[in-house]
Formats: sequence, C-alpha cells, structure tokens
Amino acid sequence: MTQAKRKDDPVIQADVQQADEAAFDLFAADYREVHSANLGLSGEEPTYFAEYKVREVARCLGGAQVRRILDFGCGIGGSIPFFQKYFSDSKLLGVDVSKESLRQAELIYRPYAEFRHLAESDFPIEAESCDLAFAACVFHHIQPDRHRVSLENIRNCMTANGHFFLFEHNPLNPLTVHAVNTCPFDADAILIRGREMARRVQAAGFKNVRLRYCTFFPRALSVFRPLEPYLAWLPLGAQYYVQARP
Repeated sequence: MTQAKRKDDPVIQADVQQADEAAFDLFAADYREVHSANLGLSGEEPTYFAEYKVREVARCLGGAQVRRILDFGCGIGGSIPFFQKYFSDSKLLGVDVSKESLRQAELIYRPYAEFRHLAESDFPIEAESCDLAFAACVFHHIQPDRHRVSLENIRNCMTANGHFFLFEHNPLNPLTVHAVNTCPFDADAILIRGREMARRVQAAGFKNVRLRYCTFFPRALSVFRPLEPYLAWLPLGAQYYVQARP
C-alpha cells in the first residue's frame, strides 16, 4: 500500500508552489481586466484599492525614513506607482512566485523597481535589508501551514527598526466573500479572520502587532469614507491590515 503524503512533505509543498505559479502565470496578461470586472459591486477600479493601501501605510509611518521596500507577492506591480508617489526616495524590491507576473511588471516598472522570483526553496532577499515589508492580499493564496515560514522569512529580511504591513480580505464581510468566490484567480483562496492573522504574525516573532479594519464604504457611499478611521475597530470592513515591528 502506498503511504499518503503529509501536507508538510517537501514534495507536496513544491507541488503547491508550482500550482500557485502556474495559476498566476495564466492570468498575468489579463490580470487588470479580470480584477476590474470582479470589483463591480464596489464601484471602484483596482487602482483605488492599491493606492488606498499604500497611502494608509504612509499615513501610519508619518514620514519615517524608508530606504528600501519589499513588496511581497507584488504580482504585476499594481502597488508600484503608489510607492513611487508616497515613498519617492525609497528603493523598491518586488518578489512573486509567478514568473509571468514578474515579466509583466518588468515591462512597465523595471526602471523604478527590482524584481526577483520567489521559489519554495529560496527566499531571495538579504537579511536585514528592508525598512518596510508590504504584503497586499497575498496570504490567502499561501497554504496556512506555510504562513509561519513566510512570515519568518519576511521578518528576517527586515531591519531592526522596520515596519511590516499585511493587508487581507475580511471573511466577515459578505461582499468581500462574494467577490472572492466569483474571482477566477481566487479559486484557491483560504480567507483568514483578522484576529487569527494577527496571532500568526505575532507567533512568527513580530512585535507591537496591531489589527485595523478598513474599506467600509463602496463608491456609492463614498461620502461616508472620512468616517473609516473611526471604524477601524469594527470587524466589518471589506479588508483589514496587520501592522507590526520585527
């Protein structure tokens, strides 16, 4: 009888890595169009959410010096224009498992950012080299039993005074769940509740862990968006972010 393989078997992990890479390679060329169509209920384009995240990071840091930024799971580079806008003096490093997504990003942003392929057996970033690490809606594509390893790798590449921001979809928001369930490139998504994600970040060795909810109102109710900072405690926002120090 053939013995079943465990989820933590290196062969299984490699298979998962290859599956994720192949899935995002498939959608890389049409990613913007597919993503835009999927956000119809929000009334916004993907660029709105990409800028929102980077702008929120800049607000939280309040002008702190950031020499080098890690965009973990950068995809086709949707956040890069906004890092250029809000962190114009910083060097950018984008990593992703999808080679085709990185190729798309390089076609547009190569003069402004460096890109590296992220392989299962190789975390291609020097230790203590990044002042800011940023992961935007990446971890729901990573198998839960790999979260700690990924988080520890991120922490190890950060400077002692660095900052980490992890944004994720909120499974307590019904519109978010609908968007994820109908998104072609979210077929493998495993949504994580905010408190659980914060616990995992802390378990990976991060300190000063904070959880805040965000993006409460669609475009039709944008008049109420100035209230969102006061609702950050309420676990009903479409997304949330975990902020921490290494």
